[in-house]
Amino acid sequence: MVFGLRGGSADEPAASPGASSGGPVVVTAPPSAAAGTEARCATLLGALPTTLDGRRARAVSTAPDRVVAWGDPPVVLRCGVPRVAVPPDTNKQFAINGVRWLAAARGSDVVFTTTDRAVPVEVTVPAHTATNPADVVAELSKPIAATIPATG
Repeated sequence: MVFGLRGGSADEPAASPGASSGGPVVVTAPPSAAAGTEARCATLLGALPTTLDGRRARAVSTAPDRVVAWGDPPVVLRCGVPRVAVPPDTNKQFAINGVRWLAAARGSDVVFTTTDRAVPVEVTVPAHTATNPADVVAELSKPIAATIPATG
Protein backbone atom coordinates (compact mmCIF):
# COMPACT_ATOMS: atom_id res chain seq x y z
CA MET A 1 0.00 0.00 0.00
CA VAL A 2 1.26 3.46 -0.86
CA PHE A 3 0.12 6.63 0.82
CA GLY A 4 1.31 10.23 0.86
CA LEU A 5 2.51 12.10 3.88
CA ARG A 6 1.99 15.77 4.48
CA GLY A 7 3.89 17.77 7.04
CA GLY A 8 2.09 18.71 10.24
CA SER A 9 1.92 22.32 11.32
CA ALA A 10 2.72 23.79 14.69
CA ASP A 11 -0.88 24.87 15.27
CA GLU A 12 -2.30 21.36 14.90
CA PRO A 13 -3.32 19.77 18.20
CA ALA A 14 -0.63 17.32 19.22
CA ALA A 15 -1.54 13.83 20.27
CA SER A 16 1.48 13.94 22.61
CA PRO A 17 1.73 10.19 23.00
CA GLY A 18 4.91 10.45 25.04
CA ALA A 19 4.33 8.85 28.40
CA SER A 20 6.10 6.25 30.45
CA SER A 21 4.56 2.81 30.63
CA GLY A 22 3.62 3.30 34.30
CA GLY A 23 1.03 6.07 34.15
CA PRO A 24 -1.69 7.39 31.91
CA VAL A 25 -0.79 8.45 28.39
CA VAL A 26 -0.57 12.25 28.28
CA VAL A 27 -2.81 13.46 25.45
CA THR A 28 -4.28 16.71 24.26
CA ALA A 29 -8.06 16.47 24.47
CA PRO A 30 -9.98 17.02 21.25
CA PRO A 31 -11.62 20.46 21.12
CA SER A 32 -15.20 20.96 22.23
CA ALA A 33 -17.47 18.91 20.07
CA ALA A 34 -20.51 19.75 18.00
CA ALA A 35 -23.88 18.28 18.94
CA GLY A 36 -24.01 14.55 18.35
CA THR A 37 -20.24 14.08 18.45
CA GLU A 38 -20.16 12.83 22.04
CA ALA A 39 -22.70 10.10 21.31
CA ARG A 40 -20.95 8.97 18.13
CA CYS A 41 -17.57 8.94 19.87
CA ALA A 42 -19.01 6.92 22.75
CA THR A 43 -20.37 4.38 20.27
CA LEU A 44 -17.00 4.16 18.52
CA LEU A 45 -15.03 3.80 21.75
CA GLY A 46 -17.36 0.99 22.82
CA ALA A 47 -16.57 -0.87 19.58
CA LEU A 48 -12.77 -0.53 19.74
CA PRO A 49 -10.54 -3.50 20.58
CA THR A 50 -8.86 -3.78 23.97
CA THR A 51 -5.72 -5.00 22.18
CA LEU A 52 -4.49 -3.30 19.00
CA ASP A 53 -1.60 -4.65 16.93
CA GLY A 54 -0.39 -6.57 20.00
CA ARG A 55 -0.66 -3.49 22.27
CA ARG A 56 -2.95 -3.45 25.32
CA ALA A 57 -5.27 -0.51 26.03
CA ARG A 58 -3.95 2.12 28.47
CA ALA A 59 -5.43 4.89 30.57
CA VAL A 60 -5.32 8.41 29.13
CA SER A 61 -4.82 11.71 30.96
CA THR A 62 -7.77 13.59 29.47
CA ALA A 63 -11.05 13.01 27.65
CA PRO A 64 -11.42 9.25 28.20
CA ASP A 65 -14.82 9.57 26.54
CA ARG A 66 -13.11 10.60 23.25
CA VAL A 67 -9.50 9.35 23.48
CA VAL A 68 -8.06 5.83 23.62
CA ALA A 69 -4.43 4.66 23.74
CA TRP A 70 -2.72 1.31 23.31
CA GLY A 71 0.84 0.22 24.15
CA ASP A 72 4.14 1.95 24.91
CA PRO A 73 4.99 4.03 23.01
CA PRO A 74 1.28 4.42 22.53
CA VAL A 75 -0.96 4.45 19.51
CA VAL A 76 -3.49 7.22 20.27
CA LEU A 77 -6.99 7.57 18.80
CA ARG A 78 -8.81 10.90 19.25
CA CYS A 79 -12.46 11.15 18.21
CA GLY A 80 -14.10 14.44 17.23
CA VAL A 81 -11.01 16.28 16.05
CA PRO A 82 -11.25 19.21 13.59
CA ARG A 83 -11.64 18.34 9.92
CA VAL A 84 -8.42 18.33 7.94
CA ALA A 85 -8.10 20.22 4.68
CA VAL A 86 -8.05 17.66 1.91
CA PRO A 87 -5.47 18.54 -0.72
CA PRO A 88 -6.69 18.70 -4.32
CA ASP A 89 -4.19 15.94 -5.17
CA THR A 90 -6.37 12.92 -4.41
CA ASN A 91 -3.27 10.71 -4.34
CA LYS A 92 -2.68 12.05 -0.82
CA GLN A 93 -5.81 10.22 0.38
CA PHE A 94 -6.30 6.49 0.55
CA ALA A 95 -9.04 4.10 1.61
CA ILE A 96 -8.66 1.24 4.06
CA ASN A 97 -11.61 -1.04 4.87
CA GLY A 98 -14.12 1.52 3.62
CA VAL A 99 -12.68 4.57 5.43
CA ARG A 100 -10.81 7.40 3.67
CA TRP A 101 -7.65 8.68 5.39
CA LEU A 102 -5.06 11.40 5.02
CA ALA A 103 -1.61 10.73 6.51
CA ALA A 104 0.79 13.31 7.91
CA ALA A 105 4.26 13.02 9.37
CA ARG A 106 4.50 14.62 12.80
CA GLY A 107 7.95 14.17 14.24
CA SER A 108 8.71 10.45 14.23
CA ASP A 109 5.00 9.61 14.26
CA VAL A 110 2.47 9.19 11.48
CA VAL A 111 -0.90 10.87 12.07
CA PHE A 112 -3.85 9.51 10.13
CA THR A 113 -7.09 11.52 10.00
CA THR A 114 -10.37 10.38 8.48
CA THR A 115 -11.64 12.56 5.64
CA ASP A 116 -15.04 11.02 4.98
CA ARG A 117 -16.69 10.53 8.39
CA ALA A 118 -19.44 12.61 10.02
CA VAL A 119 -17.14 12.88 13.04
CA PRO A 120 -13.42 13.04 12.16
CA VAL A 121 -11.10 10.58 13.89
CA GLU A 122 -7.33 10.95 14.28
CA VAL A 123 -4.90 8.10 14.93
CA THR A 124 -1.28 8.75 15.88
CA VAL A 125 1.03 5.80 15.28
CA PRO A 126 4.65 5.81 16.47
CA ALA A 127 6.33 5.09 13.13
CA HIS A 128 9.36 3.33 14.59
CA THR A 129 7.29 0.71 16.43
CA ALA A 130 5.11 -0.59 13.61
CA THR A 131 6.30 -2.44 10.56
CA ASN A 132 3.65 -0.55 8.61
CA PRO A 133 1.67 2.17 10.43
CA ALA A 134 -1.20 1.66 7.98
CA ASP A 135 -1.71 -1.85 9.41
CA VAL A 136 -2.83 -0.27 12.69
CA VAL A 137 -5.24 2.02 10.81
CA ALA A 138 -6.61 -0.97 8.90
CA GLU A 139 -7.58 -2.63 12.18
CA LEU A 140 -9.28 0.57 13.41
CA SER A 141 -11.08 1.27 10.13
CA LYS A 142 -13.57 -1.55 10.68
CA PRO A 143 -15.10 -0.19 13.94
CA ILE A 144 -14.95 3.37 12.57
CA ALA A 145 -16.86 2.36 9.43
CA ALA A 146 -19.39 0.46 11.55
CA THR A 147 -20.09 3.26 14.05
CA ILE A 148 -19.50 6.66 12.40
CA PRO A 149 -21.43 7.32 9.19
CA ALA A 150 -19.67 8.51 6.06
CA THR A 151 -20.32 12.01 4.77
CA GLY A 152 -21.90 12.68 1.36
